[in-house]
This record gives sequence, C-alpha cells and structure tokens, in this order.
Amino acid sequence: MKHLPLAILLTLCLPGLAPHQATAGSLPTDIETPVGKFERMTPDVWITEPDVIGEAAITWKQVRADAALIELHDMKSDAILMFALKDKVIAFVQKVSARMVSPDGDSRLAVFAADRFFVEGPGKGWIERPNQGPTRKWDEMDRDEWSVYLHSNQGDESLQLDLYQAKAITSGGRTCATPCERKLLTAGPTSPITRITMGN
Repeated sequence: MKHLPLAILLTLCLPGLAPHQATAGSLPTDIETPVGKFERMTPDVWITEPDVIGEAAITWKQVRADAALIELHDMKSDAILMFALKDKVIAFVQKVSARMVSPDGDSRLAVFAADRFFVEGPGKGWIERPNQGPTRKWDEMDRDEWSVYLHSNQGDESLQLDLYQAKAITSGGRTCATPCERKLLTAGPTSPITRITMGN
C-alpha cells in the first residue's frame, strides 16, 4: 500500500460526538506510522513531527480515546485522524462521498458511524467494532465505486456500506428483516501503524 503524506489529509466538519475517554495510563504515549510519529504531550493534546522534509509539526486535540479508537483533530484545520488501535491502522478520514471505493481493492478503507466503525482487513474480510459489545466479522461479496457489499454468517445478514448516500444499510436476519439504516459520518483510506507505546 502506498504511504500517504500528511499533505494530502482531507478535511471534514464532523458533528460533535460524545467524548469517550480512557484513563491516561491506559492510553498510548506515542504511535509510529509511515507518515510520522505521534506523541501524546498531555492527556488530550498530541503532536507529530511529520516524516516529510519541509513539513511543520502539527498539534492535535484528542476528542475520543478508548481501547479501540483514538480520534485526533488538527488544532489549526479540520483534518481528522482515527487510530484503530486493535486493528493497527491509522485512517485519514474525510466526508463520506461517492468514488471513495476502489473497485480493484488497492486501498483498504475504514468507515465510521457514531456508534461503531468498520475496518477492511486482508483478503475479503471486514471487522465491525461497536463502541460497546462484541466485534463482528463480515465477508466482502462485491464492491463498486459507490458501495461495499458485505455478508455475515452470524444471523445471515447483509450490509451495504453506501458511501454515496452516507448510509450503512443492513438487511436480513432477525433484527433487520427489512432494511435498517445507520448514518455514516466519515470514511477514508488506512495506513498501517508500525508501533504503539503504551503509558505506564
């Protein structure tokens, strides 16, 4: 996968989310990625020295932190980063919109709703991580430039991540015999986290 420089971070005016804060000792103190090292300076402020010559350091405000996800906002712009800690990926998020899905699968995606997020894994697998409750595995059945189509053998449900309409549409199974919709907030390509250092 190509490394994405910080210069191409895309922006989003994100509706406010209720903060999810963990204790400082349970959070990483620094996170290394192909685009730079992110260091936690205070419980809610991070700084990064980009791994790109000529780019200035960036200060980030932490607006969410738990065992699965850290959300950082650039304090001088609307750029947003999501660290999916358990999946060891950083997501460069932007407005959910059309033509974000790569039909040939050359860029893995992360897709975020208010109460959960979906991370594309290797092969044709996806992981759904709710803010609360167990994770769920989905198999990718198809994709086009607008959507990713998933299926789960757990309950025989189907899920469409529709980035054109900014909706996750679930159907089948016991809970959604007719289509159930969930608003998607953000989505973007991911890059691997190379190292996480936890606090004391």
